[in-house]
This record gives sequence, structure tokens and C-alpha cells, in this order.
Amino acid sequence: MKNMNKFVFPTLVFTIVAVLSIVLAACGSDDGEAAPAAEAEPAAATGPADGVYFAQEAEYSERTGWKNVAVFVVENGEVVEVEFNAAHVNGGTDKVTRSRDGEYGMYGDGPAQWPWYEQAQAVEAYFLDAQDPSADAPDSISGATISFDYFFTLAQQALDQGPVGYGPWQDGAYHAEAEQFSSSGWKDVVDITVIGGRIVSANWDAIAEDGGTNKKQRSLDGEYGMYGEGPAQWPWWEQAKAAEQHLMETQDPGAIDADAVSGATIRLGGLASVVNEALANARR
Repeated sequence: MKNMNKFVFPTLVFTIVAVLSIVLAACGSDDGEAAPAAEAEPAAATGPADGVYFAQEAEYSERTGWKNVAVFVVENGEVVEVEFNAAHVNGGTDKVTRSRDGEYGMYGDGPAQWPWYEQAQAVEAYFLDAQDPSADAPDSISGATISFDYFFTLAQQALDQGPVGYGPWQDGAYHAEAEQFSSSGWKDVVDITVIGGRIVSANWDAIAEDGGTNKKQRSLDGEYGMYGEGPAQWPWWEQAKAAEQHLMETQDPGAIDADAVSGATIRLGGLASVVNEALANARR
């Protein structure tokens, strides 16, 4: 009997402890069931959304004729490509290309010590390293003495706008002119600049058969009047500018129509013809 008591007592204690453990575990849940382990929340996404960002200044500089443009590409929340460039009011090649070709000098005059395109590369490298499109421009960037505040302003503008993708055109400079002079003695000509897939500069003009200055310059000088006679209410150069702006806004040569261009009552068939010729093989 003594041997049996020694066996039963520890067994009884073990059983009581086990029962109490089960009861306490049940009491720990409001509905009588054990609470499931909390799932880890996914990490919040950092950095800007993936895609192609684009921004440009609204107007060309009255002093230099240039308009700054910024393009950058984001992948997995990280900026992987940056383009710091500019387009001229007269169309043609972009500033980086002109600088590479020695057609736009920055060194030798004033504080600039390197070609413009090399300084632009220094700004791009800084931007890629900083990985913060919303950051204010630093006081200085090694290798750059050009002004670059506006590039960071454009970066913030592009970030606020969100990714927009590339435009419909291949980057580059495009030129076209009519095959012959019209009965009025003019031949239409256009120069287009594309950056980031978008038409960022379009210069429509007309060459004079008499060999004198082009139509736009004559209009600016008051030597080619369009207003005061017929339906035209503005000088030719102003109407041409309105048509150019319309093309840059729509990115569509097929939308060149006097009825659709605010501020233009002149015929736009000549412009539509040369634009279509210039961009005939420029689709992305």
C-alpha cells in the first residue's frame, strides 16, 4: 500500500497541473480559443513610384532662348536614369548634343571650366547618388559651375505630377521644308526638338524666294503685316507661335487646324505638311 501511494501522489499532481494549464490557456482568449499569432504587416513602399517622369519649363529664356527639360526613370523605387537637358526656341539639336559637338561652349568664359554637357553629367550623378527627387538643390556640386537650381525644381515638378511615360516620338532633332516656293514667294520650313519622347520645341518659319530675311523675322520687324487686313488679328509671328504651342501640347501633327488653334486665323496647311514630313519616321 505504501508503494501505491508513492506512485499515485505525483501522478495526481501532474494531472492537476496539466488541467490548470489548459484552463489558463482558454481564459487567455475572449472567445475561448487561442489567439492566432499576429501577421507581420508588409513593409511600406519607399521612394517614388516606378515609371518615367518628365518636366519642362513653361517658357524659353528671353536672354538665352533655352528652355530646360528634366527626365528621369524610376525602377523599384530607385532613380536609375536621369537626363538634364534643354531645348532652343529655334528648334534643332538639344543643348547636350550641341555641347558635345562643340557648338555650345561653356568653358573659357567666366567661371565655367568644363563643357556644359560634362557639368550636366555631374548634376545627374549627384542626383542619382542622392536618390531624393524632392530634395532642394545643394549649394554646390563638384564638377558643376553652371546654374542647376532649376533642374531640382523640375525634378520636384515631375515628382508631383507622377510618372507619365515616354512621349510618342524618338528623341532627336527633325527638319523639313517644302519642296518649292508658293505663288506668294514663300517656302514653309520647320525645326523640331524631341526630348523624353516629347516635342519640346517647334519652330515654324518660311524662307523668302527673294533671298531676304525669313517671314518670322520680317513679321517681328513689322515688315510683314497680317493684322488689319482680312480676318487676321495678330502679327504672323504670334499666330505661328500659337500653332507651335498647340503642336507641343497635343503632340499630334494631325491636330494642326486653324479652327483648333486659339490665336491663329492664318492657314496652317503649310505647317501641317512640313511637320508631317519631319516626323514621318520618328514614331517610337
